[in-house]
Amino acid sequence: MKASLKILNGVDKGREFWMDSSMNVGRSSDNDIILSDETVSRQHVQIIKTKSGYGLKSLSPKDNVKVDGEAVGTCSLGGRHKIQVGRVLMRFKLTDPALKNSAASSTREPVVSSPSGRSTASGASQQRSGVSQRSGVVVGSAASQHEGVALGASGASQSGVAVPVESESQGDVLEAPSKFSPVILIKILFFIGVAYAAWHVLTNIEEIEMDPIILPYKAGEEHLIDLTPYLNRVRAKALPSKLKRNNSQLMRVKLTDPPLWILWLKTLEQGDCTVDILDSNNQLLLKFKFLIKGEVDPEADRFLRMELSEKDRLARARELMARAAIIEQEEPYAAVEFYQEALDYIETVNTSSPLYFDCREKLKEPEAALDARLKNLWSEANHYRKNKSYREALGFVEQILGLVSDPASLDHQRALIHKKYILRNIKK
Repeated sequence: MKASLKILNGVDKGREFWMDSSMNVGRSSDNDIILSDETVSRQHVQIIKTKSGYGLKSLSPKDNVKVDGEAVGTCSLGGRHKIQVGRVLMRFKLTDPALKNSAASSTREPVVSSPSGRSTASGASQQRSGVSQRSGVVVGSAASQHEGVALGASGASQSGVAVPVESESQGDVLEAPSKFSPVILIKILFFIGVAYAAWHVLTNIEEIEMDPIILPYKAGEEHLIDLTPYLNRVRAKALPSKLKRNNSQLMRVKLTDPPLWILWLKTLEQGDCTVDILDSNNQLLLKFKFLIKGEVDPEADRFLRMELSEKDRLARARELMARAAIIEQEEPYAAVEFYQEALDYIETVNTSSPLYFDCREKLKEPEAALDARLKNLWSEANHYRKNKSYREALGFVEQILGLVSDPASLDHQRALIHKKYILRNIKK
């Protein structure tokens, strides 16, 4: 015959134990059932198994033990009861159907002593009791303990004190197995099957029809494209990780700056180029079609310079170099632009002149200073962005935009993309 004891509240809530022998309950580690609540005594209560059922005995008179809301010292336990020790509430339940039927009507009436000295239950409760005194459990109350009434067996003495019950040896406490409905298992397997079928269909599509995003560019240009708006448009749940393109000789592309996912491209020649952006499962996320119809004319400004005389072109170059030397410490980006423009003027006259080599040498220092400053600003911006300190990151991005003012510059384009991303997160 087995019973279960389930803890309904407190630190140990949810724990359930099977019992097939007598067991001690308390806070001490030498108990069979150990409770962690501080209101529970070290040795608080004993649940005793007899040949005919179960009983309960408080191990200390000062401890408050309640069964179904009634304070008791000793009592018998029937089919289902709520036992409270300290602040911990437990549910006692018999698991043997035959025992449930025999003990369903058991009560916990106080025991009174008959004139003959035998301990008997009061009133009709003695007749209704599922576990009789002869079968080995005498019902008692906390008050009756002081009169010598306790759990007893048949052959109680004439003095009115019941002989203690001979309980079975205590066994190990077993955790109750969790109940799992077969219906729930069938439902879970059904949904797993449906999900697998859907995944199998989706992953075996040879080609996903998607209208390409058409962008016109000229050969010889560099651009950065923020993929975030496009990914939001198609509600992509997997981030891009691969590129697939045709006419690769017309364009160079790569993905940069995760998790922003910026597409860098450099157009090389005229023609149409298609670029597919895929996720890690080779599923198409976005399809771009680049219409490279014209060419950037690097000689456009050259003709304007050629209208000046050689003397005026050299004079203009020296003027630009002088302006660059003044601002190269504070504004390295503007100084680099001046030196590069001066080189353009000198190249139209003589590329072997001392002035040409002097200009190239002076260009190195502001270029190195600009690169170092941009590298430091990008490092700080990315550090704060990754740590979600978006306002600090925005400050460094604004510095980059102030430093690199040319909209065609890749650093300027990249900073604008980062700024939009950071502002979106600040608003959230």
